[in-house]
Amino acid sequence: MSGAGAETEFKQSFLRRVQSARMAAALTQRQMAELLGIPQDKYKHYESRTLLPHHLVGRFCTVCQVDPNWLMTGSPKARTVTRDPQ
Repeated sequence: MSGAGAETEFKQSFLRRVQSARMAAALTQRQMAELLGIPQDKYKHYESRTLLPHHLVGRFCTVCQVDPNWLMTGSPKARTVTRDPQ
């Protein structure tokens, strides 16, 4: 696969994981945008055409309770964040 093709495939897979994580957390786009502190119309682009910026990845993963490694790679072993019992 060409470099451009691999980049396009990564981007589309990443966008699907962002949407999937939000939906699994039972949040609307509006709710997610509010939790991230950004306008809803800006957030919707992070599920359709623009990669989630680095500065939002940590908060997004915390809100959705997903592992950043899963978000970046799609590795099924890293789907959810496990919390330490206290």
